[in-house]
Amino acid sequence: MSFGKRVAYIREREGLRQKELANMLGITPRKLSDYERDQCAPKDDLKIMIAKVLDISMDYLMGLNEDIVSFSKKNVIVLPKDFPPESAQKAKEYIDLLVRDHKPKP
Repeated sequence: MSFGKRVAYIREREGLRQKELANMLGITPRKLSDYERDQCAPKDDLKIMIAKVLDISMDYLMGLNEDIVSFSKKNVIVLPKDFPPESAQKAKEYIDLLVRDHKPKP
């Protein structure tokens, strides 16, 4: 998958419209559309900003890694690519339970 397709995929996964992401990046929606359609490529500093705004690793955006990992890599658990979706959901629910139980009580 190309850089542009990856940006579009993550943007859509996050529920953002092109206009919303473009505003966050300080570019026009048309320019973002050009990037997503691989009509042109953003400069490196904008690639980094895209990764930060979408909270996704540069390795994923550049196609060096197929695992979707947070830019900051804080509180990230990477599951194998072939991990069944129902098992991933169960793992997420269990982690949420652990986090909820860990919160200090008032």
